[in-house]
Amino acid sequence: MTIYVFEEDGMEKRYESDMTRKEKRQNELKKLKSMTFKQKAAYIWEYYKGVFAGIIIACVIISIGVQMFQNSQLKSLLSIAVVDSNYNHDEQVEALQNDFLAYAGTGDKHEVVDVDTSLLSGDDYNAVVKMTVVMGAGTADMMFCGEETYKKYKQQEAFLSWKEILGDDYSKYEEYMTDDGRLDLEKCPNWEKYNMVYYSPVYAVVMSSSKNLENCIKFLEMMVQ
Repeated sequence: MTIYVFEEDGMEKRYESDMTRKEKRQNELKKLKSMTFKQKAAYIWEYYKGVFAGIIIACVIISIGVQMFQNSQLKSLLSIAVVDSNYNHDEQVEALQNDFLAYAGTGDKHEVVDVDTSLLSGDDYNAVVKMTVVMGAGTADMMFCGEETYKKYKQQEAFLSWKEILGDDYSKYEEYMTDDGRLDLEKCPNWEKYNMVYYSPVYAVVMSSSKNLENCIKFLEMMVQ
């Protein structure tokens, strides 16, 4: 490759292979000095875009790695899927998370309460896919939903009965339940503070895949105390 070396008394035509690294660097600096700001920016971008791309990719990889490590440290006390939440539900969600952490947590800073408010009922394709993913993943412990959603997924044995979960203690909470053993949140004294849906009635049901049944019971206790 033929390049022009900038010397004080003019330009010298030389081949790049004949130049030392030091000479190449000096020549690049001389080129930059002779350019306008816009030309310098374009030149630097063209010359170093591979380096910039590498730095960006490295930063992204590091960021993902840090996020994955942080997530691996988290311990979910309770994961709740909420169907058809209100648009303005942030305050209620935060109150529920903080109060349950105070009620059932041990003080470990890695303990969290997950509340997914993105689920929608109905036959819209995206809504069905999202619901299918949540049901299939088996990560949710409880669901807040209405009558239609409950009946639809009850047929698929997606939920556990509160009678089955509570056993002999069911009678202590029977006044808050429907005849078939659903927790009617509107019958619970503390629900109004956390109400994050626009419909009525709203039920709290336990997912059949839940691995936190003890904390599901603690949620019930917190709602009625």
